[in-house]
Amino acid sequence: MHFWQVILKNVWRRKLRSLLTGLGVSLAMTTLIALVGFASGLEQSTAEVYAGHRVDLVVSRAGVTERLTSSLPQSLAGRLAQLPGVAAINPSLTDIVSFGEGSLVGIPVQGWPADSFAIDDLIISHGRRIRAGDMRGILLGDSLAAVIGKQVGQQVQVELEPFQVIGTFAG
Repeated sequence: MHFWQVILKNVWRRKLRSLLTGLGVSLAMTTLIALVGFASGLEQSTAEVYAGHRVDLVVSRAGVTERLTSSLPQSLAGRLAQLPGVAAINPSLTDIVSFGEGSLVGIPVQGWPADSFAIDDLIISHGRRIRAGDMRGILLGDSLAAVIGKQVGQQVQVELEPFQVIGTFAG
């Protein structure tokens, strides 16, 4: 009896086990393909956002688990600006937060200085851009503002803290 004959014989003898094994392998492959596609889409989307804001290099803390929300001292911005080939820097804070009473979670937010070149690239559709004195002001994307039903002048809860919507932007 050849090796392949033994395999085929076992497949036909134990049909339920063979079916479950096939389903398990199919599910694992489908999950793997979906996760690779999701990661690729996230990478492409992030690259497009950075390119849209003319960002060529992102500096983050090494050796941390979550690079997205890691922090660096503000004094590092001046040192980075002095490097050859650096046209401008945009220190920012990035986090994933919830809006409202926790009904909308996982929303990425960025905090930029009021004079940031990244804000210059935003197309303000309603209201105005953030100014240096706007301590509790926030700009919302048009889509997010529509989803949470907020307009310029209204208050929005970010992690249960109130912020006033100063403006909305396209994109």
